[in-house]
Amino acid sequence: MKKIIPLLILLFHISCEKEVLLEQEIKVSLINITPDSSENCENGGFKIETGIDTDNDGILKTFEVQSTNYICNGTNGNNGLNSLTNISEEAKGENCENGGYKVETGIDNNVNGLLDSNEIETVNYICNGTNGSDGLSSLIDISEEPKGENCENGGYKIETGVDNNINGILDSDEIEAVNYVCNGTNGNDGLNSLINISEEPKGENCENGGYKIEIGIDNDVNGILDSNEIITVNYICKTTNGNDGLNSLINISEEPKGENCENGGYKVETGIDNNINGILDSDEIEAVNYICNQKIIIPTNFNLETKYNIEGILTYGQSLAVGGGASNSNSDFKNTLSFVGGNSVIRTIDLSSFVKVEESSKVSYTPVMASTLAALNLIEKENNLDIETYGYQFLSLTGGRAGLPVSSMNKGTWAYQNVIDAINSAKTLADQEGKTLAWRVINWVQGEANRFDTKEDYYNQVEKLFNDFNSDIKAITGQIEDVIFIIHQTSPWLGRDLGGAVPHPHINVQEAQLQLANDKANVYMDGGSYQFKYSDSFHPSDRAVVGLKQGVVLKRILNDNIEWKTFQPISHNIVSDGDKFFIHLKFDVPVKPIRFDISGDIWHNPNGKQPNFGFEVLDNGVEQQITEPYITLGNTVVLTTDTNPVGMTIRYAVNGHEGGGNLCDSQNIVVENKGINYVIDNFAVSFSEYVID
Repeated sequence: MKKIIPLLILLFHISCEKEVLLEQEIKVSLINITPDSSENCENGGFKIETGIDTDNDGILKTFEVQSTNYICNGTNGNNGLNSLTNISEEAKGENCENGGYKVETGIDNNVNGLLDSNEIETVNYICNGTNGSDGLSSLIDISEEPKGENCENGGYKIETGVDNNINGILDSDEIEAVNYVCNGTNGNDGLNSLINISEEPKGENCENGGYKIEIGIDNDVNGILDSNEIITVNYICKTTNGNDGLNSLINISEEPKGENCENGGYKVETGIDNNINGILDSDEIEAVNYICNQKIIIPTNFNLETKYNIEGILTYGQSLAVGGGASNSNSDFKNTLSFVGGNSVIRTIDLSSFVKVEESSKVSYTPVMASTLAALNLIEKENNLDIETYGYQFLSLTGGRAGLPVSSMNKGTWAYQNVIDAINSAKTLADQEGKTLAWRVINWVQGEANRFDTKEDYYNQVEKLFNDFNSDIKAITGQIEDVIFIIHQTSPWLGRDLGGAVPHPHINVQEAQLQLANDKANVYMDGGSYQFKYSDSFHPSDRAVVGLKQGVVLKRILNDNIEWKTFQPISHNIVSDGDKFFIHLKFDVPVKPIRFDISGDIWHNPNGKQPNFGFEVLDNGVEQQITEPYITLGNTVVLTTDTNPVGMTIRYAVNGHEGGGNLCDSQNIVVENKGINYVIDNFAVSFSEYVID
């Protein structure tokens, strides 16, 4: 009899989206593993379907599925040490009657990259099942590979073949394939290595098909092994089929917290399908193992970039920029600076000296203070750094005035000159104290006063303002770097109506803002703004949300040296099954995976679930979608029509905070401000001009 113990078990903790094929000769048992973001898994995970390939086409169809299980992601915890796993061969004996593998897990307490004996917290065994008759077994040997020609930094040697002499050992003359899974080169402190496992079709790499293993370092800390992060690629190929045998089956079920798994986990039952019913019956179970959750956190290890002693931040614009209530004096601003006359330069103030925010009674708690607080929170949590002892300070100012159009804030106006005067004074004071100063960030919060401008007019005015600020500020501070502008996208409450109506055809401020972020290397957009609760047509009920979003972006760009991605569609692909058309709309995402958040809480669109989650596919203003959108691959939304969509227009969240949309990323940053824990996720920007070509 032939027995196949799937490689899926060995690489259980690191498996990615794939379809695993269990090869047999009478009938083949198949397993589908796909990402699951439904109500079955609160934090996402994987859906595992098993069944018998009754029509022998190598694909597990819906009518062939006999059991469905879910492996769900656990909730993220706090920063902690890395979890390590050792996999070694287990000889026949008390633990495994027929031999198998010993899986030891634990926390790397001494941070030496090795799972020492005193660090082992759990030991599990994955045992070989009892041999069937009339078939040869496929065997796998996994051994440590020292540093050398095969693996520069060491790793594991994986040998596979068929046990021709039926001695339970993969002898040297039985080895049919040798692969190496090599350790990646060490990166900077704290970056995680990732592994992708995907099915490899029959072809040049694997004659009988198999698995492709990609390994690399998670350089952009998004938890996904992107194509530009792959360092090594290996293939584990399937061997030639043996003779007739019975199928090996696996049951995976959730294990609650208890004696077997202190923190819960999964129960893995294996055995031979003796009665050939495609179900692992209780009397067929030969081995039971538990894969238990550990109290593990992958720490973020951003290396804090602090090139200057004093880092200037300006939020400039109209009422959303200059209004108060975004923070208060109870918040911890560390050593953040203000001028003695305050931090709001919407009027003439005393610029003669610096004071700490906590020492001033003239500080205005505008959105720039929420931005500052977000950056300080992240520095403390992600960099484990007490900024007060690090020689690095923020100087946070507010400029502009409520209700002003761009023409009243550009170069030559009092609003502009007040900012320039403040930066001149800041540079003088920094020089007197022997400190370096730069002004590398301006948050731009404006648009409502120009809501009747054409896209071109608004674009040109803001572009000139940004260029003037950049030139004048660099001349004052002597900095080499361009000023970074972070745009708050105006909630397009007046711009578009659902169903293609355009009540105000020249309202294109939001598209102009998005175009600036796409065209200019030093201009970014912090995502949509429709997802918050609003008190009127213009203003969120809590101005803090405006500043907190921009604070996350400035920390990523300024201190982490991470390229911020505007949350918007970047490409599409059309697929048809001969009946329907599927538009695969791929997004740039700050933190993958994307999801439809319909919770309706105050941070995630209090309007709740929107029709088609806010997406429209319009042909001459008429909606063409025939079913709700869905998400695939962590960055792609699939829209469905019954006619060819070429030439149609995709729009999203065009009615702003009157409805908006539900497309959200997985940033999940919590910032404490005013005694409240604000949850800051990114929502996709509003857009109305995406034409399908």
